[in-house]
Amino acid sequence: MNERDHLLKKARKSGKEYDWCNYRKARNSVTKCIRQHKANYNRSVFRENVNRPKQFWDQIKKCYPTRNKGETPNKLFDVEGKLISDSYLIASAFCNFLIGIGTSIQQCYVTLTEKHWQFHSYQRLQYLINPHHCVFKFKEVTERDILSIIKTLRSSTAPGYDNIPISFIKDGAQELSTPLVLLINLCLRQSIFPDVEKLANVTPIFKSGDRSSMDNYRPISVLPVLAKIIERVVHKQLSIYLEENCLLSPNQFGFRKG
Repeated sequence: MNERDHLLKKARKSGKEYDWCNYRKARNSVTKCIRQHKANYNRSVFRENVNRPKQFWDQIKKCYPTRNKGETPNKLFDVEGKLISDSYLIASAFCNFLIGIGTSIQQCYVTLTEKHWQFHSYQRLQYLINPHHCVFKFKEVTERDILSIIKTLRSSTAPGYDNIPISFIKDGAQELSTPLVLLINLCLRQSIFPDVEKLANVTPIFKSGDRSSMDNYRPISVLPVLAKIIERVVHKQLSIYLEENCLLSPNQFGFRKG
C-alpha cells in the first residue's frame, strides 16, 4: 500500500502514462490482495464456528448485510381497506390477523385432506406409517432432566411477558427444579398446558413487498421461561419416540437434528 501511494504521487507529479500504468498495476494488486485476505479470514471464522450457529450466522450477516439500518418502520397499515396510523388499532389488528392465520390454514388443510383421501383407506395409510403399531406415552421427568434443560437455556434470550429473566431461573435452578418437576409431571399426566404459559410477546417482522399489508409480516414470539422448559421436555420425548421407531419419512430434512 505504501508502494501504491508512492507511485500515485509520482504519477501525479510527472503526468507520464508510464507512471500512471505502474500506479494502476500496484493499485489493482493491493485491491486483489485485500479481497483475498478478507475471504481467507471469513473462511477461517466460518470453519471455527461451524458447530456454533449463533456465531456462524453473525459472521454471515457481517459478510452479507441485508438490513438497511436507516430504514424507518412503517406508520400506516391497511386494515379492512382503510389506512390506519393509530398504534393501538394497529396492534389490535395485528393480533386479530395473527390469531386468524391458524384457523384459515386449518380449514384449508382439512378441505384438502378430505378431498385427497376420500378414495384411500385410512387403515392402510396408518399401517404404512406405523407398521409396528407403536404407541406414544409421556414419561415422567426427574430433577436431573429439568436441570439439564435449564442448563442449555441461553441467558441472553429475552424474557417473556412475565419479565422473568432466564438468568434468574438458571441461578436458582437447584431450588426451582423440585417444584418444576411436580408441575411439569402434572401437566404431562393430565395432558394440560397452563393457559398462562400460552401467552407471548409477539413482534411482527417485515419480510418483503408492500409494508402496509399485514400479509408481509412474520410473527416472532417470545415465550415465558417455563413454557420453554415444558416445550423442550415434550420435544425431547416426542423426537426420541419418532426417531427410535422410524416414524419419520427419510425425505423429512427440516427441523431434524443433523
